[in-house]
Amino acid sequence: MLLIPVRSLRLTAMLLIATSSGAAAAAAGGAMSLTVVQAAPPFAVMRGGKPVPPAHDLPLANGDELTTGANGRGSLRFGVTVMTLGEQGVLKVATIQQPAGGFNGRTDLELGAGAFRVDGTEEKRLPQDVRLTLPDLRLRVFGADVWTRADAAQREVCLLSGAVEIASTRGSERLDVPGECLSSDASGLHRSRPDDASMKQRLLQTDYAALKAAAAAATAAAAPRQEPAKIAPVTAATASGWTLVAAALADSESAELEAQGMIEMGLPGVVRIHDLPNGQRVYRVTVGSFATKEQAVAYGADVKKRFGMAQLWPAPF
Repeated sequence: MLLIPVRSLRLTAMLLIATSSGAAAAAAGGAMSLTVVQAAPPFAVMRGGKPVPPAHDLPLANGDELTTGANGRGSLRFGVTVMTLGEQGVLKVATIQQPAGGFNGRTDLELGAGAFRVDGTEEKRLPQDVRLTLPDLRLRVFGADVWTRADAAQREVCLLSGAVEIASTRGSERLDVPGECLSSDASGLHRSRPDDASMKQRLLQTDYAALKAAAAAATAAAAPRQEPAKIAPVTAATASGWTLVAAALADSESAELEAQGMIEMGLPGVVRIHDLPNGQRVYRVTVGSFATKEQAVAYGADVKKRFGMAQLWPAPF
């Protein structure tokens, strides 16, 4: 594959800066390593065709291949640069180089599939040199934050901060405006600026918060839902107390969501079943319990004033 050199003068200048800052920090450092610092299964490191046993801060070697399955993640650290491979990803470590001075190392990586983020913005004075090759693009990430993705149909590079040089068989490109993306497919190279929602969806592919949210939702969906305790229709004469009704809904799930919202506001929200005289069942979202109607009304007036709730009426229970 033919790669066109990218703006050699700019890269040479950046390399000179990297070498000088590395020499200045030589006293502080030993050999730099590329390590796995976090992972969410399915995630594997293959070395010579065999899996590498997981370990804390697992050091990687030239030729290692990292793979992830559905909902898998794997994060690497190289000096101050943090990188994360998203699900269904394939990443190969081509080389890890240790220049004199130790701090300004260089690693060459090859992204075969999946999403991959390279964030080298933690410490601007000591950025690491990350060279990333996609099937038809080659990037140099030096102190920038870049999100990339590769599949059979398209390759994409999005700049989050800093700047990135990109070389391809079609020429050289540079992204230096945060939020701008460059994609490559059979029809050529294309620039775009995704909206905030689209960019957020891209970034979810290389973070762990999305996995935690999905796991919590799955756990909640699997848990058996408990129907609120049924109470018989009451009147003022048969009631044991009074409550304030904020809403009367036809389904229990919506009522429970409303009650949870009240709890998050600091109000004692409770769902109570109420059977109407015509046989219809409603789920009342209620606040508090009171010995008398007067106490409920007084409390309701205070709640309306403090929380801006327009609809709140007393009812026996």
